[in-house]
Amino acid sequence: MSRVLQQSIAMTHAGGGDQWADETTFHPPSEGIAGAAIAAVRAMEAAVVESDLDWVTLRGALFYGPGTGFDDDWFARARAGKLRLPAEGNDYVSLVHIADMATATVAAIRHWPSRQPLIVADDCPAPWRDVLTYVCAVAGSDPPPPGGRASMPSFRVKNARARELLGWELYGDRKSVV
Repeated sequence: MSRVLQQSIAMTHAGGGDQWADETTFHPPSEGIAGAAIAAVRAMEAAVVESDLDWVTLRGALFYGPGTGFDDDWFARARAGKLRLPAEGNDYVSLVHIADMATATVAAIRHWPSRQPLIVADDCPAPWRDVLTYVCAVAGSDPPPPGGRASMPSFRVKNARARELLGWELYGDRKSVV
């Protein structure tokens, strides 16, 4: 049987506010671009599940690390005094360093937990306020004010299944970016 390792996004579990989500927790997609993206991801995953393939899906949290663009942009805007919290900064974001996503991918190929979706994320999702205040502190700027555009719904996901089935650990036991 042919195998496929499907890369996906943990934001498919978004919309629960401060509630924790695992691989079985789904909320109705929000309106707008984020909602359309979540609906497309769910359709992609459903096509893989319904196929005859032997699959594993890795749902990565929001990537950070060199080359991702996110943290480069955050730090540049923080240094320029232009970084803003999305809305009031209360929504949660689950992050994953690109090195941790890479090690989870290798572990999935090695252990192959057939026909399983797995969330790959840091241990400590945080409100945007905490994440971006940390970015500003590192950049040597004032904390970000509220009022920026909220481009994604809140998502706070658990990585327990990936840890258990893959024997996966965060690099250096990285807990989160903050």
